[in-house]
Amino acid sequence: MSLYLIRTFGRCKDQTALKVGYTANMKNRMDSYKYHNPYSETISVREGDLLDETRTHTYLTSLGFKIDLLNEWFKDENEVLQLFHKPFETMNKVIWNDRDKLFTKKDFISENKMYELYTSLRIIQSPLKKSNHY
Repeated sequence: MSLYLIRTFGRCKDQTALKVGYTANMKNRMDSYKYHNPYSETISVREGDLLDETRTHTYLTSLGFKIDLLNEWFKDENEVLQLFHKPFETMNKVIWNDRDKLFTKKDFISENKMYELYTSLRIIQSPLKKSNHY
């Protein structure tokens, strides 16, 4: 399972964006992108699962790189490549610190990727308080 970072071009070469995605079959996924947008290019790949994709999206959003109205698309800036490779533990800390801004009420109404991410972060970032009671 892989996370990928691709660059795609708009109507002209100066309109670019980066997409963070997840796939179980990298070759098939990249072939699909090439079919729809022959000018797209793979920038980077790292190991990760679907929850890691959500984590990376949320992390980049918290840092202000998200393109409005596009869920998986981010500004084409060199820093995004570096941030894409940050350890997931680092991403977790940033997301947890910004959780009030990143998670909305609808994320808790029905179980979805954001609910799953929040739940996993709550377990990781909020260790149970020790009790003297047995």
